[in-house]
Amino acid sequence: MTKNKKKFCVFGIFAKTKNKYNYKLVDPDKIKNLFFDSSIINKNRIEKVIKSRRRTVTLEVTPSATLILRLPINFADSKIPGIIKKNEKWLKEKIELMENRKALFKSKTFIDGDDFLYLGKNYKLQIIKNIEDYNNIIRGDISKKEFASGYYCLTLDETNQKIYLFNEYFKAVESYNENINMKIMSNESTVYDNTNNINNNEKDLNIPDAKRNNLKLFFENFYKQKAFELISERVKLHSKLNNFHFKKLKLSSAEKRWGSCSFENSIRINWKLIMAPINIIDYVIIHELSHTIHKNHSQSFWSHVNFIIPDYKISIKWLKANGYKLKLD
Repeated sequence: MTKNKKKFCVFGIFAKTKNKYNYKLVDPDKIKNLFFDSSIINKNRIEKVIKSRRRTVTLEVTPSATLILRLPINFADSKIPGIIKKNEKWLKEKIELMENRKALFKSKTFIDGDDFLYLGKNYKLQIIKNIEDYNNIIRGDISKKEFASGYYCLTLDETNQKIYLFNEYFKAVESYNENINMKIMSNESTVYDNTNNINNNEKDLNIPDAKRNNLKLFFENFYKQKAFELISERVKLHSKLNNFHFKKLKLSSAEKRWGSCSFENSIRINWKLIMAPINIIDYVIIHELSHTIHKNHSQSFWSHVNFIIPDYKISIKWLKANGYKLKLD
């Protein structure tokens, strides 16, 4: 599931490359010498030009509003300005969209008052200064989830849509950890093996001192844990209800894909989806589980998805419009 790309076919004879990955990057100096008759694209806007054994030309506008061109191996550099000119209208729309998104999206500062998404709802971060205030909060009548690692303890208040963070927690109370998850999650450890039941190989917490104050890492691990708990539950549920058979489930950190399904029916779901509403998570899960039956995006595949989720197009539209918000950067 990739975004903001435009493809068209260019046929030709393809030479073999010496690069073991069968692609090569075009020298940036060559691009700088080309003339661009375009109001939206200039040589500084182009991030990469990648040539490989492919039949299509792909223009990709990145979240940073730069352009990546993917070309056939024998595509002449001199034709690049013409390709850009031909698609100038589309490029202008996508670049303006990305520029607007950059202006609207606030990078996380992890300070008091910062906003975080969880299951489609916005949560306000509140930093707790002392153990007495923290104890009063966690003993209150709220629906909460707790997570701790390093020096931090997080309480997710679902009733008031707040995240309480106490960053001196283990200095103040070293013994209070019976009900707190003291594990750190990684993509490799968050695995549900459908042949051997749960195989959630959490690693004992061992964060280097230099990273103990890395709140981004802390929040990422919180999201990964909650993502694994929810997504593994939803994958099992939808598999049972719709007679899907998958081999394994893993969390993914992919930049451009919300999910994938291998030919061996191993499923990968992006942990960042835990920030999206539950119906969006369910759509991505159904999409990938449907690939256990239909290995491509044929009409049969979409008919299968439509049978289970008749309004699946709403979810696709939501991801295109809001997917850029699902991040901690």
